Amino acid sequence: MQLGHDYLKLFYVAVFIVGLFEEGFKFIFLRVLYNNKNFNEPFDGIIYGGFIGLGFASIENFEYVAQGGKTVAIVRMFTAVPFHACLGMVLGYYLGKAKFPSSLKPNKTITIIKGFCLVVLLHGLYDYFIFTEDDTVVSVDGYASIGIDIFNKTENCGFVAY
Repeated sequence: MQLGHDYLKLFYVAVFIVGLFEEGFKFIFLRVLYNNKNFNEPFDGIIYGGFIGLGFASIENFEYVAQGGKTVAIVRMFTAVPFHACLGMVLGYYLGKAKFPSSLKPNKTITIIKGFCLVVLLHGLYDYFIFTEDDTVVSVDGYASIGIDIFNKTENCGFVAY
């Protein structure tokens, strides 16, 4: 996907169009499960989010692999598929944290918005470097680790602390 060399425009498209749409799609499915009786502990959000991310990646890959063939399939198998799963898990973590808060007066809405903004931004950064065809792209795991660490530092808690 060649969008030109206007980096600000590329960033806007990557975050506010691609990232927002794709993560919004996953959020809708995860939010439907939020009130399900089987979503009965915080870790369920991580599990459901991961599977929703994998499902999204599977559907998305049909188009990319049909256009790009075997090489695209292999590359996406090690990049986009686990990235969608990881972002789904991060979003699920925040929904689980909102549904089962550890503090007495949590703000569930802020927790959910924070998680959604995080995954949209991480997705946008991933796509931005792909769009710019920059050779300095950090690994997918690196982006996720940095983003999660920044958000957890702002909350003064560990990743698994509820």
